[in-house]
Amino acid sequence: MAGGPVVVAVGSPNWDTMAFVPDTFLSEHGLGRGDATPLDDGAAFRALKESAKGLSARTLSQCGGCACNTAKVLSCLGCQTFFCGCVGGDVVASEFREALCQLGMVDLCAEAFDRDSGEVLCLVTDDGERSFAYRTGVASDALEAAALSAALDRVAGQSGKVDLVYFDAYSLLCPGSTAEEGLRKARSLGAKTGMNLGSSGIVRAQQKRLWQLLRDGELDVIMLNQDEAAALFGEDMSPSDICGALSEHCELAVLTLGSTGLWVAQERGPPEFQRVEPLAEVVDSTGAGDFFAGGFLAAWLRREPSNCTPWGYASATAVLQVFGTDLGPEGWHRLRKSCAEATAKSFPRLFSPYTALDGQSFLEIEFEFKDGTLRASKTVGQLPEAVAAAVSAEIERVEIFGLKSPLTAAEATLDGKVSALPKPISRALSGDGSASLHAAMLKVKPRIDMRQAWSISVK
Repeated sequence: MAGGPVVVAVGSPNWDTMAFVPDTFLSEHGLGRGDATPLDDGAAFRALKESAKGLSARTLSQCGGCACNTAKVLSCLGCQTFFCGCVGGDVVASEFREALCQLGMVDLCAEAFDRDSGEVLCLVTDDGERSFAYRTGVASDALEAAALSAALDRVAGQSGKVDLVYFDAYSLLCPGSTAEEGLRKARSLGAKTGMNLGSSGIVRAQQKRLWQLLRDGELDVIMLNQDEAAALFGEDMSPSDICGALSEHCELAVLTLGSTGLWVAQERGPPEFQRVEPLAEVVDSTGAGDFFAGGFLAAWLRREPSNCTPWGYASATAVLQVFGTDLGPEGWHRLRKSCAEATAKSFPRLFSPYTALDGQSFLEIEFEFKDGTLRASKTVGQLPEAVAAAVSAEIERVEIFGLKSPLTAAEATLDGKVSALPKPISRALSGDGSASLHAAMLKVKPRIDMRQAWSISVK
């Protein structure tokens, strides 16, 4: 873990138990099918959990919660990862803390001795439907601002820096202004700040507060899905417009559209649509969005923007193919390998915000990188005449991954005229299986208009 980006994940810790039960179990216990049922009686919750485990041929228990799930991936992919929340003084708290350590995280959790630790029971019926029961009035939403501030000071003192403090929206349920004070503390330590909105219900309930955080510039990173976006903006705005609006306030805005793809805006630039390949089979969707965020941020923290979506996709794919959110030692190793393989692919990527609208692609350009020369090899589709004249078709920057050695020079050919480009910036790639590979970034000055005959050569 030493040497990687330093991340503190702040959120609502839960101990998750998954059990497989018949439909009759739900009706017998007054649980709504597909719903989440709150239980404030600890004894009743424990009795329900034991009954479900007694009927289930297989049960799983693991640490969970939105920020915790994201932290699992960040830790797996080489970040120095700390988790801060609040647990009770019970056996469940001990199990949660031990699980954090087993996953390579540093435990910064405060304790509320007068409360039980947060727990969620996931009941899966034969058709795959998931119904939930969860504890209320527990320690998960009891983190105080003073405890969070002390935890952040501890990380800064121990690591010498804090790169990112990442909150889930459940932190907004903590007492008073814990979230706001935590964000300000993070900034005072020189850290980037981020939030995963995580729940459309919380977004609706905390809409004014979230908008205040955005307008005050407290969030460098925001990640959300379509339901959460609708809760924040209403139903009338398109995903691309929502992503663009968020980019006015945040350095990084990521709006996921499930299996369709995602909109990304970085460095307050225009939103770009990035498509992903839907999976043929999904075992369990629990935690997929949290895992995607972890993979995406692990690459973003390394300043490898071309790896953000591939790493996020690899992470989400990994958890979609298992029950629960603990991949196990072999699964975590496979995830590291998948991300290394995604990094090692030697191909440039070009995303134009003008070639797609709300997930519908008008024009795609395929590239070929062979024998040190990059050129366009194939163009698919056609832009509508109404927008063709306004489309930017210039190359400003190229990133190449999977090189066997650093690049030392580059030149561009435009309509037969050759001109030297600034010296490429190369770096060694990290991750399993990629130690001998390099990546390079080329600034293209002057920019290349792709509507002309062009190529870029490197050595």
